Amino acid sequence: MRPSCRQSGLSLLEVVAAATILTLFLVTIGLALQSATQTARAIRRDYAVQLIAQQFVDQLSALDFGSADDPNPTVDQIAEFFDGDDDPGTITVHQLTRSPSGDDGWLVPLRDLGGTLRFQADFDVNDDGAVGASSGGESSDLEAIESLETSNAIVRIRVFFDDRPVLRTNRALEAS
Repeated sequence: MRPSCRQSGLSLLEVVAAATILTLFLVTIGLALQSATQTARAIRRDYAVQLIAQQFVDQLSALDFGSADDPNPTVDQIAEFFDGDDDPGTITVHQLTRSPSGDDGWLVPLRDLGGTLRFQADFDVNDDGAVGASSGGESSDLEAIESLETSNAIVRIRVFFDDRPVLRTNRALEAS
């Protein structure tokens, strides 16, 4: 009679199955960490962009509203407004509505954040593509907005980062 030699342990198939499951688990964890890191980086960038945009709007609220007779802004005035410090300079809100790139607004490269901030200021408060244009038969609220557009008494301000909207607000002429 032969003695029974039963060995305990794992078969090759069991080891391969366990290694495959462990590999899939580690790859999944690695992909989740990579995604979380990218998301955290994007959130930090978006927050920084939001702060910069808000700084421009805060500076804009400190500016003199000016009038339609104000001259076009000088290069120095634009540089002073967009230089990132707390001093907006001598530019007026009316001057900021006249960007050299037309409807594209003022472009401010943000090299540290890898993109471009676009700052638009115009009188098209209701976003209909025309300032003060009325098609007739409109409500009194819409007529009031059209009147504000025509009188240049309110400015629509929009800020974009790489063509994504970041901030939108209005600035009204101070009552005298």
